[in-house]
Amino acid sequence: YAIVAYQTAYLKTYFPDQYMAAFLTFESGANKTSDWIPYLEDCRRTRHIDPKTGETIRVGVEVKPPDINLSQADFAVVRGTEEHAQHVRFGLAAIKGAGDKAIEAIIAEREKGGPFTSLFDFCERVPPGVVNKATIESLIKCGAFDGVHGREQRAAMVATLEQALSAGQKLAADKAAGQGALFGFGSEVAADARGKDPSSRAAPLAKAEPWSETETLANEKSVLGFYVSSHPLERWKHWSQVFATATTADVKEKKQDERVILAVMVQSVRTIIVRNGRSAGQKMAILTVEDMTGACECVMFTDPFVKFGHLAVAEQVVFALGRVDLQRGEPQVILDRLVPIDGVPLDSGRMRLFVDELKLNGGASGAMARVAGVVRGAAERTLARKKDDQTSVFPVEVVIGTERHVAAVSADVRLRVAPEPDLIKAVEAELGEGMVRIFGAAIDKPASANAKRWGRGAGGGGGD
Repeated sequence: YAIVAYQTAYLKTYFPDQYMAAFLTFESGANKTSDWIPYLEDCRRTRHIDPKTGETIRVGVEVKPPDINLSQADFAVVRGTEEHAQHVRFGLAAIKGAGDKAIEAIIAEREKGGPFTSLFDFCERVPPGVVNKATIESLIKCGAFDGVHGREQRAAMVATLEQALSAGQKLAADKAAGQGALFGFGSEVAADARGKDPSSRAAPLAKAEPWSETETLANEKSVLGFYVSSHPLERWKHWSQVFATATTADVKEKKQDERVILAVMVQSVRTIIVRNGRSAGQKMAILTVEDMTGACECVMFTDPFVKFGHLAVAEQVVFALGRVDLQRGEPQVILDRLVPIDGVPLDSGRMRLFVDELKLNGGASGAMARVAGVVRGAAERTLARKKDDQTSVFPVEVVIGTERHVAAVSADVRLRVAPEPDLIKAVEAELGEGMVRIFGAAIDKPASANAKRWGRGAGGGGGD
């Protein structure tokens, strides 16, 4: 065992990309998707060591979505012609609906005829009887065609798929009938046209409304079993960094009854009717929630379910507040509260802008003038809609750093904004990434210490 451990540690230290590619290939073939997805987080923490100095060069093995021109059947270390560094690329075998024969046909044609240049080129080159519509649609949804047409064109590709397949089937039928060889040069002309000027024979994609980010990620998950290009929680990272106290991966490391706040997306909900006890006939729920580190199970008893059950809906992004329960095998969180991720208590925080004059080209005055316009516009929009919703609004503070000193100022007390992802992105475009931070007070309100424990109430469901 020691020898194997040493060998494994050596490979992970000095060949991290290759090690993680092999590791993910093995785990993905041996386990359910939900079992091996947490290893992607391990990839993000893997260190690259300089063998000469022993110093850390960088941290993280980049794992990218499947690609029709770069992916192999399994996870593999690749480097595109226009990419700066090598990375691990998802294998085509990870895509639901992509059978072995279809994958073999795609890779064989790519090696024979070169990279695919468009959706039409792909449909005309791969055998239609082997690579069918469902397979190609799955390839589009998971992002395998992004390198050809772009992520924002996924909806357009799906809308064009029928036309592209018809073109491919017609070409295959013509070849089978021998029409291309009637004058002895048909197939050569087609091949020459494809090789010299791919764009001239590629029909444009149909016009279609691009999928929203939510739709794009949902489609990825439907064919891969998880999110790969991003995550629904990514746009809320500023909020989760402030208010969350743990991740789903941290839950198993917590102590019994330790309180946690998780920033999660509800994955699934299973409602249960309590059989007996004082809550007999009422509903409780078992939730599976996920974040970017994995997933865990949460239990919501009858009282919390009455108050917050409307938030226990698949795809809902929330803060889940409760205590850890380690007494039922797999760690769980006993919930006493759910809070919409953009609905933390009013006045519980503030948005602080950091201005580093030395790092801003053209000085701080120009950048601050533009930022002021962005923030004022956001404040006006927030004020206009406050009558209709309960979105949290925070005051704005500015910290300005110059060569000689640092000064902190508070904006007009009437200048309050909802620090949503789009606003933060716009401000950071002027000030630099990481120069906007959200600060907040605790949003936790612990439940009564006398609350019964899960499974100890009559009927196994009355422990609220």
